[in-house]
Amino acid sequence: MSDDKSEAVQSGQSENKIPDFTVADDFLERYANHVYFEPNFWDMKLLFGSYDQSVHPNHVNRHTAISIPWFHVKMISYLLQVHLIQYEATVGKVRLVPGFIAPAPELSPEDEAALSPEFHEVYVKTRKLYQDFRADNPEAFRSEK
Repeated sequence: MSDDKSEAVQSGQSENKIPDFTVADDFLERYANHVYFEPNFWDMKLLFGSYDQSVHPNHVNRHTAISIPWFHVKMISYLLQVHLIQYEATVGKVRLVPGFIAPAPELSPEDEAALSPEFHEVYVKTRKLYQDFRADNPEAFRSEK
């Protein structure tokens, strides 16, 4: 009977799944309070920046762009939710600025019926995501009268 360690090494599997981290000489740590997303077929580019009110109240100084493959976008989306749940359980709910989130587009029943099956699925899922987000964060939305 062979031991599990030698089988893992022979099959090319790592015994330790935690990466061995090093810090590159040119490693940077930056602060960003603005992120812009540029999706494309291969990956998602995130452009990070900071608001600079010395220029004008809505000016963003972009300083870093990182492209992330879609596999990692999906994993990061999940892990961000996990960390946000843990943070809010410990510290309290993160409150969003009223009016900061734009309303989601709504299609008329005729326009919705005209969507291809693929786009209809995207529309339904993004509407649900928006509605769930709105229900969880009512302070972020101005009341509609």
